[in-house]
Amino acid sequence: MNTDLVVETISRADGIIIALIGAADLGGSEKLDRQLMIVSAQHPKNIVFDLSRMTFISSLCMGSLVRFQSACRHWGGKVRLAAASPDVAGALLRARLNQVLPMTNSVEEAFAA
Repeated sequence: MNTDLVVETISRADGIIIALIGAADLGGSEKLDRQLMIVSAQHPKNIVFDLSRMTFISSLCMGSLVRFQSACRHWGGKVRLAAASPDVAGALLRARLNQVLPMTNSVEEAFAA
């Protein structure tokens, strides 16, 4: 089974979904940062990270998410995390990322917020 991070970007009328699939470890953070630079250039207003298929998130990737959110604030973009698996949600909560990035139970809930 391949555990490398896959980053899928899905555009929709009300924003962008960034699905993170697999393990976001050291190598995954580089891939994530490259994809986030591409998304940043589009200046989307709503960005939802779908974490439902993510198996692991490193502190480096958490930092990437926080930096991305900070960049999005410059153009009025809003970032939310959605549907994190129990292991990933636990890591995010231990790091208190939920105090910085809103977390919801589903992608649709994130867009409705």
